[in-house]
Amino acid sequence: MNGLGRTFLIYGASRGLGKAIVNLVPEAQDKIYGVSRSIPKNNAQLNWICADLSTPEDAVDKVKKAVKEEKIDVLIYNVGIWENNAFTENYNF
Repeated sequence: MNGLGRTFLIYGASRGLGKAIVNLVPEAQDKIYGVSRSIPKNNAQLNWICADLSTPEDAVDKVKKAVKEEKIDVLIYNVGIWENNAFTENYNF
């Protein structure tokens, strides 16, 4: 790295793989925006954006307001949903 720092935008930043990425990948000089419904714990470097991706228009507005015109160097879209019927014979992909 050239010492200038990168800007990360990480979706799903509060738990699981997203939280691990937030805690392990960026370096001290990097700027991190983390998007999630609940606030991540124990990360002073994170610029948290409270957004629920089940309401996409609202989430897009919140991310745009937080990031503004800043150049994003790294985008990690780490989100998922659980659908109980996704594993049945009648599920329509």
